[in-house]
Amino acid sequence: MDFDVDDLDDPPAEIVQAPPAAAKLATQDRSAQLRAIEEEIFVQQASVVEAIANFAEVDPNEQSPSPEMIQKYGINEAIKRHRIALEAWRPASKAAVGLSLATKAYVGMAKARATASQAAPQLNVAVSFVFQPMAEYETKKVGGR
Repeated sequence: MDFDVDDLDDPPAEIVQAPPAAAKLATQDRSAQLRAIEEEIFVQQASVVEAIANFAEVDPNEQSPSPEMIQKYGINEAIKRHRIALEAWRPASKAAVGLSLATKAYVGMAKARATASQAAPQLNVAVSFVFQPMAEYETKKVGGR
């Protein structure tokens, strides 16, 4: 059975490009979504870094959060912060890798945010080439044949 395009009843489809404004709007929507995701990650990492920084408030011998911590943060957040603080008490070689990853992510995002508002740095560079002519030496024949 042969297939022939002319046998189709449907008219040919017309390809219409989206107006530039719609494409720009879609790009802006994606940018806004990415900024929202970035903000969520930044806040999450900031809370981990804050819990690491407050490790001295937690007794490393206690296995559960203190009543003051529960009252201040609520039970779920207090348990999370207590676990993070206990890991912060451990030596860096034995602590959970998540603590260093959270810290690096937070610092990297903070630096990126700080430099994003600055204009690109201008480089004042001058390139100079110095061409020296090749030295010419007198050639002498040395013994031999």
